[in-house]
Order: sequence, then structure tokens, then C-alpha cells
Amino acid sequence: MRLQIISTFLVVLLLEQNATARIGTSYGKGNVLDTNERPIIGILTVPTPTGLQKQYKWAQSFLPSSYVKFAEMAGARVVPVLIDREEIYYKNVVSCVNGIIFPGGGVSATGSEYSTAASTIFKLAVQANDAKDHFPIWATCLGFEVLSILLSPKQTSTLVSCSAQDIALPLELSANYSQSRMFKTPAQDVVNSLKTQKVTYNHHGKCVTPDIVAKSGLNGVINVLSTNKDTDGLEFVSTFESIKYPFYAVQWHPEKNTFEWNSDKLKNIPHTDQATRVTQYFANFFVSEARQSGHMFPNEDFEDKALINNFRTYFTVKADTDFTEVYLFHNTSKHLYW
Repeated sequence: MRLQIISTFLVVLLLEQNATARIGTSYGKGNVLDTNERPIIGILTVPTPTGLQKQYKWAQSFLPSSYVKFAEMAGARVVPVLIDREEIYYKNVVSCVNGIIFPGGGVSATGSEYSTAASTIFKLAVQANDAKDHFPIWATCLGFEVLSILLSPKQTSTLVSCSAQDIALPLELSANYSQSRMFKTPAQDVVNSLKTQKVTYNHHGKCVTPDIVAKSGLNGVINVLSTNKDTDGLEFVSTFESIKYPFYAVQWHPEKNTFEWNSDKLKNIPHTDQATRVTQYFANFFVSEARQSGHMFPNEDFEDKALINNFRTYFTVKADTDFTEVYLFHNTSKHLYW
């Protein structure tokens, strides 16, 4: 036990000293960069759904490869971030990567291994940004729901049941969307597609409504950038960004437009040219945020061993799952130092 404590202390010390040294040497003063040409995104894993566990009984958590490709298509590399780990693990991860994606999934937004890990990462991201250390979060679907709770002043549930399964919609953009960070630079054809075409794919049974935003105090901490209506006519928030922090959330799935093809389960994912351009725009946007982060691994060996390239994918289009391809993990998988 004593040896483990000493080892953990040395790892943290190495991370802090070496990362600081590499930032200073490679990029100049401070942690905010003009551009980081080697961004690395951490993506939180999700508890493995029952359908996949029937075939892969050993898998405790998973990542759809669509989220990995979403980051990679914009020039980032990816590190898987496992659920159900100690706080020191997440501190080490956040110190090394340039941003985090909270992906979608089929577990609870409160009280799950996923939400617990997301809460820890959220606190670390807030601490970093409060210290003028730029660290962005992108949250999709379940991630959107979790982030809405974490950002709410009382951190209580902001969710209601809704009916938005397997539907593609145009966005109802808010009046001030063009003043946001998230919609600052899209090409006009991308904006037109978002407004007029069914290019945002929804697949969720929980929603955040504008009324909840007002009553929970969220309206003081987020900018609502778009809304939509579910199949029963319930209006829900579909896109928001944090006012204070570089945290961005979509209730819909930009990654599916380009990378998910399981038409037996999900029949209405848009795969048009314009839908693909929407995916590319938001991937580029988030990775451009990550390029402002100066976090780095202490050395290239550590970096190489942490990357998702060390794990294989599983082609699951014929399995009992919505996903075309996934990564599968033991939550106790060990990376170098982690």
C-alpha cells in the first residue's frame, strides 16, 4: 500500500513538472496557446449496454467509434477516459488532454458511473478555466443532459420525459445565436441547412425545456442557442453553451450523420452532403477550442500508450446495438502511469 501511494505521488509530480516544462518549451508562456498543432481529446466511456454485453460479456464500458472519428476528422487524436476510476486518474487525464467529450449513452444522467466520472471531470475543468487555463467540454445527448445538471445552480435534475427517438430535425435557432461562440464562424450554407433541413439527428427520451431553464436558474449560466419540438409538441432545448466556460452541448448527434450506418435500428439518420458538412463544422469548432489548451503529456512514450490507437474496434452492425463500430474496455485497464 505504501509503495502504491509513493508511486502515485511520483506520477502526479512527473505529470505536473514535465507537462509544465513542455508547455513552456514548445509554446511559450502560459497555458493559453495561439494554436496547439497536436490536440488530444479525452472521450469518456459509457457503461456497456445489455445488447453488447450479451456478446462481449467481459466489456464493462464502451465507446462508439463515431465519437473518436468525430474528433479525428478535425485533426485531433483521442484518449479513452474510463468510468469508475479514482479522482487522481481524472486529474492526470485532464492535465494531459486538451478537452473532453461527454458522449451519448443509455444510462441515467444522475447516480450512474458515467455521471459520477463526468461530475469529477467537470469540477476539474471549472478549476482549470477559473485559473485562466483554457479547457473545453463538448457534450452530446446524455452528455448534454449531465452537463445541464452540473451547470444548474442547485445541481438538481433539469430533465423531463419527452418523445424524440429516431427523428431528424432542423434547428429553431435563437435570436442571438450568431453572437455565440459556437455559431461565430459557420459558412452560410451550413447555417441555412441547420435552419431548413433535417440535419440534426435526435434519439433521446429526456429533455430540458425552456421553462426548466428559467426555473432552475440555468438561464443565468447558459445561452440557449436552439430549441426543437418532440413528436408530442413539447419544446426542448437542443443546443446551448456556457456563458462563463468553454462548455458546449447538443441534445442531437452530429457524429451520427457521417459515421453511423445501422439502418435496421436507426432509420432516420441524415447522410446528405449538407448533413455531413454540419458534422464537419462542429468537429472543427470543438477541436479549434481544444487547440487553445496547453495541456500536454509528460513525454511521448506516455502519450503513445494512452492513445485509443492501442485498442481495437469491434464491427457491431449485426449485434444487438445501435452502433456500427465500437471500442470495448475493462474499467480497470491500465495505461502507463495511470
